Amino acid sequence: MMIPPSSSKRVGSNQPAAFRSTSDVTEKTEVEGEPSIKRLCKDFRLLKSPSKAGLPVRCSSTGDIPVGKDCRGQISGTRAAVYAAPNLPVVPKSPTSDLPLYKVVSVMEQKGSVVLTVQSLTAPAATIRTCVLRGFWVQTSVVTGDQVVIIGSFDEQHECIIDDNHNFLILHPDTLISPTLIGGAGYCKRKALLQEMIRSETTMEMFVGTLVHDLMQRTAVAISRVARTNGGQPTESSAEILTGLLRDPRYRQDMYTLELTTEEITKIASSFLPNIEKWAWTEFRKAGLVIADIEEWIWSPRYGVKGRVDMTLSAAGRIVPLEIKTGKESWATSHTGQVLLYTLLLSEKHGQSISEGILYYTKTGGYRTINAEQEHLGALIQMRNDISNYLKRCHFLDGKAVMNLPGPINSQHACSMCSLSTTCSLFYKTVEEPQKLRVLPDDHYMHTMVREKVAHLQQLHLDYFERWMVMMYMEVQNGQKNTSVLDLWLKRDVVAEEGKPGNGVGGLRLIETRQTPNLQLCYVLTSLTPSTVALNAGDLILLREDTSAGLVVDLCTINSIEKEPTLRLELQADRFFQNPRLQNRMFRIDKYVYSASSMSGSYDGLMKIMEGDEKADRIRRLFLQKEPPRQDTKVSKQQILDAKSLLKPLSKEQQTAVVKCMMVVDYIFLDTKNCPGSSDFISTLIAILRKCNQTVLLVSSNNGTIDDILRPLKRDRSTHKILRLGPAARIHVDLKENCPESLASQGTFEEFSTAVRDAEIVATTNGTHRQPGLMHREFDVCLVNEASLMLQPSVFGFLLLAKRFIFAGDSTKKPHCRCAAAVDMGMEESLMAAMEATAVAAGSWAVI
Repeated sequence: MMIPPSSSKRVGSNQPAAFRSTSDVTEKTEVEGEPSIKRLCKDFRLLKSPSKAGLPVRCSSTGDIPVGKDCRGQISGTRAAVYAAPNLPVVPKSPTSDLPLYKVVSVMEQKGSVVLTVQSLTAPAATIRTCVLRGFWVQTSVVTGDQVVIIGSFDEQHECIIDDNHNFLILHPDTLISPTLIGGAGYCKRKALLQEMIRSETTMEMFVGTLVHDLMQRTAVAISRVARTNGGQPTESSAEILTGLLRDPRYRQDMYTLELTTEEITKIASSFLPNIEKWAWTEFRKAGLVIADIEEWIWSPRYGVKGRVDMTLSAAGRIVPLEIKTGKESWATSHTGQVLLYTLLLSEKHGQSISEGILYYTKTGGYRTINAEQEHLGALIQMRNDISNYLKRCHFLDGKAVMNLPGPINSQHACSMCSLSTTCSLFYKTVEEPQKLRVLPDDHYMHTMVREKVAHLQQLHLDYFERWMVMMYMEVQNGQKNTSVLDLWLKRDVVAEEGKPGNGVGGLRLIETRQTPNLQLCYVLTSLTPSTVALNAGDLILLREDTSAGLVVDLCTINSIEKEPTLRLELQADRFFQNPRLQNRMFRIDKYVYSASSMSGSYDGLMKIMEGDEKADRIRRLFLQKEPPRQDTKVSKQQILDAKSLLKPLSKEQQTAVVKCMMVVDYIFLDTKNCPGSSDFISTLIAILRKCNQTVLLVSSNNGTIDDILRPLKRDRSTHKILRLGPAARIHVDLKENCPESLASQGTFEEFSTAVRDAEIVATTNGTHRQPGLMHREFDVCLVNEASLMLQPSVFGFLLLAKRFIFAGDSTKKPHCRCAAAVDMGMEESLMAAMEATAVAAGSWAVI
């Protein structure tokens, strides 16, 4: 297929015809004559065993769950790489049914090796075995109590040796890390880990990359069906496929975010079509080459990795992953590393040895076969282990868990352009430097970045940032401690506790697959019995084969669920290709909860108010420094007359509160503890604000509450233009036509943009403010309902979008946090509770 002779040690007549190179596609040579993964090995600072290089045997770089002292000065906080002859692990016949999971009982250092005593967590008896780490593996930061997976065979003495040439050790296999993160961490691990916490804004590069991926995948499917037919033409051309994709609500929302026109993005995407079509026609004319899957999900607790393969190709039963890239043709380690990890994951899933994958650049047509060898895979596994240590382990300071980040790189060019530079420098300034967790040389660029990013902040602001970063991190860590993705494989059916229904159900049969209006795949599954499973529309679930292996089929959203008289579910996947192997199989579903994602909006809000612009400065002055809020001394008579009919049914306390809301310059808090029908009152308040020609951003913690507020407002269609943000599956049927997904699927893109831009009432939960419907807007009022239930930072991102703020909530309630240490530090103090004294003193507090 696409294997240039110069790119591989193992190219030649042993290749099936469908995978041999063709002369009409661009060939590339290795950058500077050096394979990119070997450059990754050099990044690990060691191309041979530590014992041969005279380096110390073990060194911890990942936190205070202790393994000796910090040794970053010796190996720059990274693990050693490998040199070895190809000797890939044996592919397990049953991927996860017999997970080689162990608990480390003891760790003993010997000259040139580390001996682990381990106890099986999956064998029928608590078998004690010995694992000897040699070569570069002695650098692995493993401690007593760690869970590990050992890929290798034990001899008659129950001993397994892991060295430069044989076997793997996987640390913290319950932490599934994506190949994208592992590959990207080769340059700056600190940025890679921060990106796991904080949502990045949609960029032009991201949007074009996603669109071109989709375009190539759909074009390849269309051409593959007719390529070997004389004169055959696909039923839909690539240009027609592109036109259809640009009607997809997902892409229209991103176009609105980036302020693109249909003509602009059509021109950009069309430039990729010649290479895509040339590749597809050339390759699929070869006998035996077929597309086995597209966007194939792989979740592997055996290797501690999860990911999606852009395209899985098959020729004569031989599987090869294809990774599509749309940017600069760089052959970077972040790209080649992904391909190699996919060979490992697909080998496990398909039960065959897959030793190579293909990297293809759509912009130039450049391609290369990437061969999987032990040294390359070992380097990537070590990078994965290092990342998992940073994610799992933490520093303990004064009894508090503090996030442990890798050290910053020293690059003015890269750091000055990094989107996470503010977060990175703030964390160093508030946590690492004061606690002496990291000491950087005087000429390190971090010192310059701190001066640029932090100079406008007072010590009060820095203390607030540090306290909330610590509390949120502890809360996330607590959530991860109580849940493990391994439970999905180790427990066939999770037993409901205290009579509560479980979060998973098996015995499901696939009765139908179809495409949704936005061209995505929809699964319809049923069982023969009713169910009390604790799942609802809008939940994210894992669709898996109901076997001991439990192979993941897809990550889906529940569109609809009926539990009686029999269980019936409609699941929407984020892909279009239907794998034919799914027929006549039984399935199970399990609720998927990623605890870090639940805090991403709060992390994001905290970062936003630390920036140096005027809006962020105002939020800091009002809510951190607690400056007294301002109010107008009067309200216009005309406004009272306009709102008279709406004010009349309200109680005197509520009328007074509404008048105060109309006089707000900064903020007001409405205590609804004596108002059982607060949703009706909030609905009336919004209607009154609209009478005064005020645009309103409504934020609440609960989808049901939002819908209860909006439904009465929708009845007056001539007055209110409503935009209801959020997943359509979680929105009341009366309001589905007001969600962006519905609006984007109708009419032209220009009509959609106008509907979003002109919306007078926009409503959303407090999950994240980075939504297309909130872009390019400044609202007159941000009304935060259920304010007493929200974490303080989760609100800030929305406040930055408005001129005035109204907070409503029951002052007797508070957010619910599970981590006792975070609660003791004040995490359950909402913004409403924190500001009560200041608001009461300024007359900006009303009880209704």
